[in-house]
Amino acid sequence: AIWDTRRIMAWARAEHGATSFAVHGVSMGGYVSALLAGLVDDLDCVIAGVPTVDLAWVMRRNVPDDERPELEERDLLGSMADRIHQAISPLSFEPRLPLSRRFVYAGVVDRMATPGQAHRLWKHWGKPGVLWYRGSHLGFAWSREVRKFIDDALRSSGVAVDAT
Repeated sequence: AIWDTRRIMAWARAEHGATSFAVHGVSMGGYVSALLAGLVDDLDCVIAGVPTVDLAWVMRRNVPDDERPELEERDLLGSMADRIHQAISPLSFEPRLPLSRRFVYAGVVDRMATPGQAHRLWKHWGKPGVLWYRGSHLGFAWSREVRKFIDDALRSSGVAVDAT
């Protein structure tokens, strides 16, 4: 996903003269957006929506009970998983864009990408702009509060143009 994003950015520069880039990802896309913030130098804004940041934890929490013994036997849910996933965790990289251009939002009753995941990213990123909306994992899709937060984030980062 990181390679794909870099290629899309290069294409947008070469073919369309793009000079600024904002990345907004939701759920696993929030994970990718957060990872991009630590790996790509020329992003103007990153918005991590309902992000996960610890894939090993997510796997441990969501693996079906009937598959758990085999995965535990191979240490795919234990310390080995933690070590493997640490290398690709957004928490392993310092963001490369200023605090004022990093944003996080999460649903306070999300049981999939729990608020604790977003909170860990928010703290790691130095407590940037954040929105804790009243909703679950998919609640962002119809939340006016989230849409306003995203619009404000893009505007304050200088990548949104008001349609007047």
